[in-house]
Amino acid sequence: MDEYRIFISHKEEDQEIAVAVKTALSQFSGDLDFFISGESIAAGEDWKAVLRQELRDSDLLLLLFTEPTRKWDWCLYEAGLFTKLDQEKDEPVVCMYSPEHGPPSPLMAIQGVPASVADVSNFIEKLFTTTDITRREKPLNANVGKDSIERAAQAICDHFVGNIQPYYACHRLFLELPGDIGDCETDCEGIPPESRVEGSEATMRVFGRLPGRTTWEELVQEHTDAKERWLAELDHVFCDACAGRISATTTQTFRAHDGARIFRPELYRLDKQGTRPVAAVVMLTEEIAPAKVGGPVFNRLRIAERYKMEVFDRLKGVPEPLPDAHVAEVMESFDLIRDEARALDVFEDETLRRSFPDETAQSELTKLVAKWEASSDELHTAQEAQDLSQMSVVLQRLETLNDEYRATVARRYSELLSS
Repeated sequence: MDEYRIFISHKEEDQEIAVAVKTALSQFSGDLDFFISGESIAAGEDWKAVLRQELRDSDLLLLLFTEPTRKWDWCLYEAGLFTKLDQEKDEPVVCMYSPEHGPPSPLMAIQGVPASVADVSNFIEKLFTTTDITRREKPLNANVGKDSIERAAQAICDHFVGNIQPYYACHRLFLELPGDIGDCETDCEGIPPESRVEGSEATMRVFGRLPGRTTWEELVQEHTDAKERWLAELDHVFCDACAGRISATTTQTFRAHDGARIFRPELYRLDKQGTRPVAAVVMLTEEIAPAKVGGPVFNRLRIAERYKMEVFDRLKGVPEPLPDAHVAEVMESFDLIRDEARALDVFEDETLRRSFPDETAQSELTKLVAKWEASSDELHTAQEAQDLSQMSVVLQRLETLNDEYRATVARRYSELLSS
């Protein structure tokens, strides 16, 4: 079999990566030959003439696209020249790129290989065990083992990211979504069970698993039987993200495998290629109370405590009428807390009925909320009129209402904790 020649196009700063790619691929076939510009051109040669001849003699151009902020004019020129030198043969161009940045826009139409172990493994397997890329009568090596392929892919990816090892100061799960996910904007049923998941050792311990790759279905299997609401809520947020919608903040929590810690999952990021989701990041935030004894009741108590600490306690000892500086600070805090309460549906009738089965408590809280909303409107009217004296009066009334509300909610929360 004639040699199969690969031209590796790269920036000078990525010479080490180019050599690593050559080393990783050359082990699978003796019929491979490589050209690496910084390594293969002898001193004194007409490098332009050498490049043109090497491009003409090569069967595949592999462009290593590492960092989009660099100037890539010459590498893109090489890729363009390679496709034009012998248009009848139509030799393939493959762009291996950082998954964080994507391929260069001029090469969006050519085959792209994200520098992830799964994608690079797939590329190596096609290159050697099939004729899809080489377009030859026989594969270069049909007997390459999957373990060897994955080790070579890992070696390439390790060099591709420059051996930078990121450290995340929080728990994150990295999900590689299946390639056949389809049009998630119209047919979404949640995070696909077969999605491949990676996480740090500490993060995987949250689910009682050892470090390494697993599937989403395997990771959450302890929680699916109980049909826990956090999974349904996370699926809903995932589908919203697929459709380009912004969801409200997640509120449901789950208990870690050790039984001691409580976490609230959030969809931190969703990556798409066109309309197809390809990857996602789920962040786990440790909470101080679980949903089953917290949830709407805990949220109500927390909102009331925020009003007490961030609004009313800040007014202690402030002279009347309120100084302008205090008015601005207090009203900013008041409105931020109100926005969070609305996002968490704290004052919705449905959450009230679900959280407080006692009808007397329901009635008491409903009246307090009605008085609160009326006084809140009055407070904003006084602010617009710059009536500082009236603002002081209304804030005192709101503080009394908040104290009564806190006491009622705290009793219910105490019941849940002791049940």
